[in-house]
Amino acid sequence: MFAAQGIRILRQEWAPIRLGGEMLNIIGIDDLQHQGDFDQHLQQVKRLAMPNTVNILLIHYPYYFDHPELGIDLTMAGDIHGGGQLSLDFVHRGLNLSRLLGLPYVRGWYEEAGAQLYVGSRPEISVFELTREA
Repeated sequence: MFAAQGIRILRQEWAPIRLGGEMLNIIGIDDLQHQGDFDQHLQQVKRLAMPNTVNILLIHYPYYFDHPELGIDLTMAGDIHGGGQLSLDFVHRGLNLSRLLGLPYVRGWYEEAGAQLYVGSRPEISVFELTREA
């Protein structure tokens, strides 16, 4: 259905994009829950990353954000749906049971060891401006 509309779904694959003389490598990985060996999936992401290129990983849950050796510059994730299922914002803004369950990345922007992560929140449209550091 998506292909008929000209939409390409990245499933365990990459799509290099050239923008203004710069190369971006967009990597799409399926959700890994209940899908076997985590180390095997790590190696798969590593194979899809391009050296000396900005690598952007699109994934449901940010499994690889704390693995800087993969060379992923920016991870964009949707799970855990902005913490929506376990959010208690109506009691206190920012109160979220997901953090009590040990989920470190609930929603918003995170930076660690040179890697960046954005976990989508609901409802929103996020706009990112990518710039090269001087």
